[in-house]
Formats: sequence, C-alpha cells, structure tokens
Amino acid sequence: MKLYHRIEKETCVISIVGNIALNETSELETYIRPFISDAKVKQIILNCKNVEIIDSRGVGLLAAILKDLEDEKKGFLLCHLNSATYGILESLQLHKIIKVKPTEEEALAEFN
Repeated sequence: MKLYHRIEKETCVISIVGNIALNETSELETYIRPFISDAKVKQIILNCKNVEIIDSRGVGLLAAILKDLEDEKKGFLLCHLNSATYGILESLQLHKIIKVKPTEEEALAEFN
C-alpha cells in the first residue's frame, strides 16, 4: 500500500494506492491517526481511485475512522470508489452513514 496526502485549507485528502484489506488496514490506520487528532484538520477525504478491494477488516476500519472523526466533530468522505467497493458499502448499508462522492472535486466541494 502507498499513501499520499495533501492539505487543502482544513481538509486532508489521503490518496490510497492498494487495498483496504488484510494487513494493509493497519498501515492505513497508522497513517491516518495523526490527522484525526490534528486540530488544524477539520475533515478527511479518502481518495479510493486506486483501491480494488475493501474487505471486512477494511470496512471495520472505515467505521472506526468515522466514529473517531465524529467524536472529534470532524467530517469524513470517501471518493472515487469503484463499483465493487461501493457495492460492499451498499450491501452493509454503510453508504448511508459514510458519505461517498464520485470525484475528489465533489468531495472537496462538500466541505467548502
């Protein structure tokens, strides 16, 4: 897994290259934690354009990230999900609690 980020105003955009599955979930969790606690970051967008798979561990991590961000009164969005990864969220009804936007531009517009 490769992870990249940039800060736009108060939004941290994290781009993921790899899968949100198996042992890679711990790598994502370690990477994202400092941004959750950073007072300058008010929302986080995960750009999943290069994510092929989200497994049950990945779904659990996304739910935990959402809860932690809500506890901090921060926003959370996913963008660029492919049909398979969106289908997983949809089948678990998570698309109703985790906001998903088709593009990064639409995700950023949601917070501005």
